[in-house]
Amino acid sequence: MSHRSLRFALFLPAFMLPALSSFAQEAPLSTDRPGFGDGSAVMAPGRIQIEGGYGYSEDGPVVFHALGQALVRIGVLPRVELRLGLNSFLIWDAADRSRSGFEDSMIGAKVGLLEGDGVPLGRPSLTLIVLTSLPTGDDRLSADALQPEAKLAADWPLTDVLGLSANAGVASVANGADSREAQYTLTLPLGAGLPSVPGLGVYAGYRLQALPGLDTSRHDLEGGATYLLDPNTQLDVNFGAGVHPAGNDTFFVGLGVARRL
Repeated sequence: MSHRSLRFALFLPAFMLPALSSFAQEAPLSTDRPGFGDGSAVMAPGRIQIEGGYGYSEDGPVVFHALGQALVRIGVLPRVELRLGLNSFLIWDAADRSRSGFEDSMIGAKVGLLEGDGVPLGRPSLTLIVLTSLPTGDDRLSADALQPEAKLAADWPLTDVLGLSANAGVASVANGADSREAQYTLTLPLGAGLPSVPGLGVYAGYRLQALPGLDTSRHDLEGGATYLLDPNTQLDVNFGAGVHPAGNDTFFVGLGVARRL
């Protein structure tokens, strides 16, 4: 499982909440974790949200431990948030060697384009996310180049307790010193709240990553749950598996927390 791949994603961040209005001044807590993609909700001006966690993954014979996964979201305008990704301290263990160090950091912004009406099968919410990685990581883990990405994120309530979220975008991924490739990713999760357990939500999804013109598609399935500990704190767990072109099946599991300040 790649920890630095830039993604085109589809994800439901607040699946346990019936209302999906993205731009209310004090909207219900909505996070961009766990899962492959990002939601459409934008931080209100003056509010800060910190998200992070731990992930364990296996990619064939290689085992990864990712500690941190930190994302800081800062509301700067009614429909604009600044995003700072501190990324993880990565431990990479293989049969003949191991490595450790920090991954590349990230800076970006999320801009609200369309406010959803919160009505099942009504008008979805839509945002634009632009970002780039920064070559600040350990020499053995850094891409040594900017890797920009742009994507659209949409949330669409299907019923009072079931929702769909969609991201669509493209990333320019460095491939060697002077070469780049466009990478596309599609993820399709559904999320649901559980009325019998207030604050608990569950989701399941599929991700496809592809480089055009090459037979290098990656397919992943994931699932997970969130629990709203209080109006400003969410705990989460996620897990999944995938099949990749090199023939190495992958497995991953993670734990995390998000806190709005």
